[in-house]
This record gives sequence, structure tokens and C-alpha cells, in this order.
Amino acid sequence: MYSRGIFKNKRGQFNLNKKFISTVLVALMVAGLTSVKAFAAIPIGTVVIGNKAFDLKYANDLVNIDEISSAVVAGGEVYVKDFNGIWINNLTGETVDANIIPAVVYVNADGEINFDAEDKDHVNSDVVNVSSVSLNKTTDNLLVGATDILNATITPTNATNKDLTWKSSNINVATVDNTGKVSAISAGTANITVTTLDGNMTDTCTITCTEDNSNNTDITSKFTDSNFKEQVYSLIGKTSPASILVSDVKDITGLDLSDANIGSLSGIEYFTALTYLSCDNNQLIELDISKNTALTDLYCFGNQLTSLDISKNRALNNLDCSNNKLTTFDTSMNIALNELYYGSNELAILDLSNNIALTVLDCDNNQVKTLDISKNTALTELYCYSNQLQTLDLSNNTALTTLDCEDNQLQTLDLSDNTALTYLYCYNNQLTTLDLSNNKALTDLYCFSNQLTTLNLSNNTALNILQCGENQLSTLDLSKNAALINLGCYNNQLTTLDLSKNIALTDLDCSDNQIITLNISNNTALFDLYCYSNKLTTLDLSKNAALNNLDCSYNNLTTLRINKDAFYFENVIYSPQYIDSAQTTTTDNVEIITY
Repeated sequence: MYSRGIFKNKRGQFNLNKKFISTVLVALMVAGLTSVKAFAAIPIGTVVIGNKAFDLKYANDLVNIDEISSAVVAGGEVYVKDFNGIWINNLTGETVDANIIPAVVYVNADGEINFDAEDKDHVNSDVVNVSSVSLNKTTDNLLVGATDILNATITPTNATNKDLTWKSSNINVATVDNTGKVSAISAGTANITVTTLDGNMTDTCTITCTEDNSNNTDITSKFTDSNFKEQVYSLIGKTSPASILVSDVKDITGLDLSDANIGSLSGIEYFTALTYLSCDNNQLIELDISKNTALTDLYCFGNQLTSLDISKNRALNNLDCSNNKLTTFDTSMNIALNELYYGSNELAILDLSNNIALTVLDCDNNQVKTLDISKNTALTELYCYSNQLQTLDLSNNTALTTLDCEDNQLQTLDLSDNTALTYLYCYNNQLTTLDLSNNKALTDLYCFSNQLTTLNLSNNTALNILQCGENQLSTLDLSKNAALINLGCYNNQLTTLDLSKNIALTDLDCSDNQIITLNISNNTALFDLYCYSNKLTTLDLSKNAALNNLDCSYNNLTTLRINKDAFYFENVIYSPQYIDSAQTTTTDNVEIITY
């Protein structure tokens, strides 16, 4: 009867000249066609010969016959772990417990691995794992250019693997090599972290690097921009190649570098007493003023800045960073700010809640959709034109004297609480009404290019300038506005215009209306008059001796009465004129009568 053993033939002798074939092996091969869960540590489909174990495919490969032969000659029991994870005695064919399996060296095509007795993973009792690592310092202060060694202590001290890796959080400030040697590169802070290869245990030391600012320190090399360096030489009374020392610049309080073609202000950090800095209209792409903590006035407009950190400049009072490329801007730490100009940037959000001392704010030409100035109650001037504002709440800004909110998308504008307002620019919006009854101090009003149908100015007796053109006004009562000197009411729907009370008027543009008569005999100070494209049939200018510029074309005039001392005729446009009430046919024939 054929034996169930894998290796012995019917005579009980090993046959190493053939592949190992038996009912057990066949069973293993068949079972191998399906996916079977592995049991314990040694892989399924394994034959154990003494203290050696072989993958069956490896054992039945004639290439490995010498290795298998050596194992057989060495002696020992033979066991097979089938594809169901069951151990079988090769001699008897009976199932055996895993606890009789000896410790073995397992071999397959990929190499060797140790397994402990009883079919268990090998545990290296000689390995001692790392439990922690600590540095000899948690903080360290270095001068730029200096070095220091950090020492790492591993616990336990007899840990098997004591390999470490070192890393700096900011290699521009401080670097570290594989021995823990730290080198200070530039002023700032960096975290040095050590990590164990075994267990990934870590510890960190914070390195603070500072410049050596002793008076005799040579800082010439810090001024990398030749134009800036030239300005500094001129300021301190030296010429190149003389050394620029800390003592040369540390007490300077004011610096004007406007329009100097400067690309970098590297070296500005040594001007520690600086209170005034004007570096506008240069080619700056970055500006580090973190060391200039005494700054009260900063003018850096007209550069190419994409960011500006003023968190360290707590004394800052006036700042103009307009005409740059700023997308974000944080003023939360600058509570002393009085005047802030950051127009013509790329800002969408402004948080001014901490800047309660602000009196002047200019954020024009950005991408602002909402503007909360409820906390800025000291504000007297606000320039927020050319943004994307749809609403604007000014109820808390009772000190406001100047408001420029032109070129937005405002549909309403409540100015009832802004009784101190003197200058108002709200043109190019979508306003349908404008209540100015509480704004009695108003002197300048620009509300043109809206959708206004009425405009009550009876309470605005101080009004000097009124530009209300390009609306839908059909009437305009100016009888209470005796102080008016400049009036633009063009492109409306006016049929009459009474200017008898406005004797101070010097400039008048009432063109593109439907005015039939225009009496300006009382307006003897009139200098410019544009009344073209109306329905005037007469125009008497005999009293207007100060008149210098006139355009009265495209009316229905046949004669024009003018003062002979008024102007040169090259400043007069009086033709063509319409010759019919429907205003379809024109003529250039107009009789000029001088007085």
C-alpha cells in the first residue's frame, strides 16, 4: 500500500531524484488552488525537516536538491503544514499539534527567516527597544554665525538601536547636521527636532537667532541693493568701500528713499530707531520691518509687495501701502493706527475691528464686497470707492466729514446720522433716492450717474459744488443754495432751471436737458457755460462779462446776445442750431449781437 509520507518510498528510503509526490502533497497542491487563511506563524504549504523548513515549491525544485539533501542527512522529524494550516507527521500521516514543531529556519525563494518552536514568530530576546529621547536643552539663543551642539539622551541606555535623525523647521534661520550641531544662519526662530529610528520618539529645542548688533559690527554686506547702499552712504557721510557699521545707522530716525529704484531694503533691520520710513515708488517685492518697532510713519506705496507684516510695529500711526499687490492684510495688532491708506491692491476682506483710533481710511480700488466700520467711530474720512459694495452702514460714524463711495453697487445710502458730512462723492452707483436733509454742513456733492428722480437740497445752504448730472431729475430747486459756485445738472429731464438766487455761480453745465428758457442775467460771475442740446430759443449773455467758455449749440437759437468784453470767439461754440421744433434740421447761421 502506498505510504502517505511525502519523502519516503515504499522501502522507507528517501528518493531525492524525483519530485516529492504523495497523497499529502497532492492534497496540498489541490488546496493551493483556493485561498486559505494562514494559521499561526509558519506559512501554509511548508515541510519541516529537523530544524529546517522549506516552502513546498522550493523543496520540489531540483535546483535546490543539494540543500534539501543536506537537511535530510542532518536528520530529524519530518512534518508538513497543509493548505488548511494542519500539521501532519510525514511518517505516520497523522495530524499532530503545533506545540511539537521545533524552532526552524524557514527557506523559500525570497530568503530565510527564523521561527520559534510551537509554530510561533521568532522573538529576539536580545533586542532592547527605545522608550524615549531627550535633548539637553529645550531653548537656545545664538548669534548669527555661531554654532552649538545639542546632545540627545536615549532611554533606556542599553537600547539596541540608537540611530537618530535631526531636522530644522526653518533652515533659513538655523540648520542642524547628523551629529546635532546647530548653525545660526539669520535672525529668527527655528525648532530643532531629534527623532529615534526605533519607535519614532522625538524631542525639540527652540533656537532663537539674533544679529550681533554691537556698535562696531560691520554690516556693509547686509545692504545687497546697490541703490539702497548708495543712499545709506550718502546719509551717513561715507563713500564706498568704507565699512557701514551698526553705529552709523542705529540712531537714524528718518529715512526718505522715495523713487530711488530700490529692489531690496535688506539692511533696514539695523535702523532700530527709525520712526519715519518713506520707500514709495520703488521695485520692492518684500519689506521686512519686524525690527523697526519704533516706526510711527510708513509710506511704501507704489511697489510690488504681495504681503506686508506689520504685527511688530505697534507704534505705527500713519501707513500708506496703496498701489501694491496685497491680497491679505492684518492690522489687528496696530491699535494706534490713525491714518490707513491701502487703495489699489487686491484685497477682498478687511478687518478693522481693532483699529478704533482710525480717523482716515482709504481702501479704494480693491475687491471689497462688505465693509464693517462700526467700531471705527473716530473716522472722519472714508474713501472706499471702486469696490463691490452693495451696502454701507455709516450709522456709527457720526464724525465723518468726507465720504467717497463712488463706483460701487449701492442702491441705498443712509446719511441721516452723519450730520458733520461736508464732502460727499457717491456717483456711479444705483441710488434711486438720496436724503440729505440732515447734512446741513454739506459743501460738495457729487451724485451724478445714479437713478435719482428727485433731489431736495433745501437744507443744504452751504453747498458750493453740485454735480448731479446723468440722473432722471425733472425739477431742481436751487433757491436755498445761494453759496453755489459750480453746478453740473447735465443729462437729466429738466425743462426749467431758476438760477436767480445763485449769484456766486462761476461754472454751469446744464446740457442735454429740455430747457426752454435760461435766465442768467443775475449770474454775473459766470465763467464757463455749457447749455448745449436743450430747447432754448433765446439766450441773453449781455450781463455776463466774466464769461470765458461757452457752448450753446444744438438749441433753437437764431440770435445770440453777448457782452463784447466777455471772451474770444475761439472759446465760443454756438452752431449748429436747430431750425425746427422737432430738432431735426440744423443751420450754422446764427446772428451774434454784442453789447
